[in-house]
Amino acid sequence: TYLFLHGNLTHILFNMLGVWMFGVELERRWGTRFFVQYYAVTGIGGGLTFLLISLLPFQAAAMTYVTPAVGASGALFGLLLAFAIYYPERPIMLLLVFVPARVFVMIYGGFALLNTFQPSRGVADAAHLGGMLFAWLFLRAPGRAPGRPAHLADGPTLFAAARDWFGRFTRAGDE
Repeated sequence: TYLFLHGNLTHILFNMLGVWMFGVELERRWGTRFFVQYYAVTGIGGGLTFLLISLLPFQAAAMTYVTPAVGASGALFGLLLAFAIYYPERPIMLLLVFVPARVFVMIYGGFALLNTFQPSRGVADAAHLGGMLFAWLFLRAPGRAPGRPAHLADGPTLFAAARDWFGRFTRAGDE
């Protein structure tokens, strides 16, 4: 349920703005059924990644243990990665400069990586990275993404079971 909780009004507004900005076009391309499966897998994957990192026996991971994991940011970062994969040259404004989507996502992913083990930030950056990791694995699974770009060759089948499990909860007419 952490996907549906947010720290404050600004947190939920910016998360939903990102879901709207990047998710609408992906849902149109994939269909509602696949989009909901993808969103759930990347959101849950972000939470699982955050949990695993918080349990690491290293001092650098200690702050992660006490940082609350709330929000849809893991799923949002999954959407960002998919958007960059499907529309790599689409311009996105970043600090009054237009950059290609692939560069935008690399910058945001880089910030999440650098900030994951920063003390007392209070942001679940590991969930952001986990959302991106699960997104990449989910999209690379054979037979996965509708309208898959040529550079997404068949990859690991790790998430075939997740696809089947989440498929039980969506209706056939939702596509």
